[in-house]
Amino acid sequence: MRGQLSVGHFEEEIARHKSSLILHGGDTQRMGESRMKIVKLNELETREIPLGRKSKQVITEAVGAKNIEIGWISFPPRFESEKHLREVEELLIPLEGKGYIKTVEEEFDIAPGMIIFLAPGDAHWHGTRESSLTQYYIFAPPLPKK
Repeated sequence: MRGQLSVGHFEEEIARHKSSLILHGGDTQRMGESRMKIVKLNELETREIPLGRKSKQVITEAVGAKNIEIGWISFPPRFESEKHLREVEELLIPLEGKGYIKTVEEEFDIAPGMIIFLAPGDAHWHGTRESSLTQYYIFAPPLPKK
């Protein structure tokens, strides 16, 4: 029938073009050569960082990420960071516990089930009260290397 394509037609087209696949951004990748990576959090090195925090680098250039950086961080009870800002977009995704985030105007309680977006230049600081807080942080693009 004119104007309709069958599943067989798509299978033929895929077979005809399977030597290459054009990805967004102009990259060319051969079929079957996936760049997908699976990172298991429990297999990553945990770094102790000042003030009782623990951190893991989850998705970085090491696994091929070019436009995003994802990390895991744990804050102990009764913790408060220094006020800071970043020149990249930042997402915070609480996983366990409770805490808060402050901006120059407001304070918000945060807990699992929330996603916090901070625009570049948003001054803020993080803290916990009686409970610890574990969360993912996502920077896009990745932070500049020190």
